[in-house]
Amino acid sequence: VGSGSWLDKLEAQLEVLSADEILLGAELVFVLLLPQSDTQAAKKREQLSRVLALVPDAPSVPERLDAAFDGGGVANFSTAKSWTPALLRFIIRLAVRLKELNEPQREAVLSDAWAFRDIVAEVRTSTDQMMANAIKHELFPDFFESIISPSQRDQLIRTFDKLSDVADEPDSDRKITRIVEL
Repeated sequence: VGSGSWLDKLEAQLEVLSADEILLGAELVFVLLLPQSDTQAAKKREQLSRVLALVPDAPSVPERLDAAFDGGGVANFSTAKSWTPALLRFIIRLAVRLKELNEPQREAVLSDAWAFRDIVAEVRTSTDQMMANAIKHELFPDFFESIISPSQRDQLIRTFDKLSDVADEPDSDRKITRIVEL
């Protein structure tokens, strides 16, 4: 939609929506920006503020969420930033999929790392692997490593895949978990 940056285009799409819909857009942008360690906290706040500015009397970002921007992030998204619209679509697909679950199912998925991983796997594509891995790590850091780059994950697995304990695992997340345990 139009020319400009991904944020310019998003603003143009959001400005015709209701305040609640714009706030949802701001929440999605927060999730998009949080894992990016190569975007400074001030830039993250600036980008989020641009979306919030579309809402009359917009609420302020809760202090603990704002402070999360100061934590840096999980990884450099330099290459993935060119895919920002696709990453945002992934976050939307994940949110919709989680919302489709009834409340007990949603609570179960959001409290079980491996069930959450399965939901992420349902909605992710090859384009949004970094964001999928980042969100898994953000929600379940004790289960999913901060290695979110697909090529780095593949390299780690290739290095240790000859070990039977690793080779027997059914997916890359479980292989990496097993490597860390060794």
